[in-house]
Amino acid sequence: MSATMSRGPAPARPGDPPEIVILSPGLRDTSAIWGELVVARGLASAIRRRLPGTRVRVVDATETDRLARRHVDLVVSLCTGPRPPWRVDHLASLVAGVTILWVANHGDLLDEFAVLDLDGFATNSRSAVDVLGTRHPAIWVPLGVDPRMRRVRTPRSEHADVVFLGSGGRGNKSPATNHRYLDPAKAFDFQLWGGYWSREYWDPVHRDDPAANDWHRFWRGPLRDGRIARLYSAAGVVLGHHEDTQRAAGMWNNRVFEALAVGAPFICDRAAGLEDTFGEGILLTDGGEETADHIRRALRDPAEARRRAAIGETIVRERFTYDHTAAAMLAFAARLADERGDPPRLAEALGRSAPRATAAGGRAA
Repeated sequence: MSATMSRGPAPARPGDPPEIVILSPGLRDTSAIWGELVVARGLASAIRRRLPGTRVRVVDATETDRLARRHVDLVVSLCTGPRPPWRVDHLASLVAGVTILWVANHGDLLDEFAVLDLDGFATNSRSAVDVLGTRHPAIWVPLGVDPRMRRVRTPRSEHADVVFLGSGGRGNKSPATNHRYLDPAKAFDFQLWGGYWSREYWDPVHRDDPAANDWHRFWRGPLRDGRIARLYSAAGVVLGHHEDTQRAAGMWNNRVFEALAVGAPFICDRAAGLEDTFGEGILLTDGGEETADHIRRALRDPAEARRRAAIGETIVRERFTYDHTAAAMLAFAARLADERGDPPRLAEALGRSAPRATAAGGRAA
């Protein structure tokens, strides 16, 4: 049954524990690791640790009909694509509980998201809080990393000077941006992991310059689930960059936290707010020769590169794990449930979970 055929939210059954759903695209896609899905699973695991006995499920964006079959007390949606199935605007018609849209990308669509009929918004952009909060409450909730992610020992055969993990999909990412931040790595021992880096996929972009279509030379294919820590631990340097609208809005992607969590030297574009938060724990770049210079320095002096990376790792573990994320998200949900006058079963569970949520700048939302 499709979402449009849903009969509406199912009623709660006496004695059932609270049910929380994290809605994400990419659950059924085996060709690439979706960043949203990594985030959804990390948040779900953290909520389970925080609220034992609560049902917590990760549901794919294409299966929203499942939401109406059970009584759902809270939905946190990461479905902020430009169109279905990566976007789900009708959550309030599917569930009886609290609905939160977590806007972690597509800063160009904030005005569209802000008018949706939802209980509240979370976003990893401090500047987006004011835009999203025009009609409903909104708070700053950054992405994070599983607190159990650590550096692991890897065989020499897996080592590479430089690695990048991410989708080459052109739907959200400008080809020029990929070239600007990743081309400098091609002069080194470079491994490119993720989906959509094949010669055939990039042919339409490089018809006038076929020689530039060389991503496939460095592409190692999709990374198997659960291998991110291993990949980054084996890297001399990890590269990162953001979609153009993410960079401008300071929507830090999960790559930032994952690389730093394993103590990997991390070179990243200048997304708004990164320098103020991480200082010398991240090597920031505008791409091109600046990136190449950072790579050379890190490989030439690995001890110094690791020292800087350790600064970033400490900041991540103190402030940006999914346990921190879950605390903020659940506190916000408790506030929204209270404002709605919801029955006590969710409010009681959430009331045990965290202090009040804070908005951008640390103010109570």
